[in-house]
Amino acid sequence: MKHQSISRIAASGVATIAALALGGAVAAPASAATPFTRCSSPDGVARTLKVHGVSCREGRTQAKAWQRAQGEGDQGARFTLRGYRCRMRSIQTTAGDPDGTGHFDCRRGTRRIVWTYHP
Repeated sequence: MKHQSISRIAASGVATIAALALGGAVAAPASAATPFTRCSSPDGVARTLKVHGVSCREGRTQAKAWQRAQGEGDQGARFTLRGYRCRMRSIQTTAGDPDGTGHFDCRRGTRRIVWTYHP
């Protein structure tokens, strides 16, 4: 009889540990990256627009401000715009698209605005 109660306790403990392990595996850590929000992009400014920690409106405003600054002169690969540190991450060109597509990433603390531009 004593052997049966130890077996039940052991089985109960294993089930509890398994449940805790599964619960821990399912729950995401607090530091996990939050996904971006896809936004409608302003016509003629951005092909795609994604934001994290800011509104879509703020993202569109940033992309439009970049376009206005381009008219005043080349921004280069790294620049500051409206308090955001920005960089152009790549320009991809193809035979049918010699102007290419630029990928931009702007950050202010944990806030991010990412867009692609096609001239």
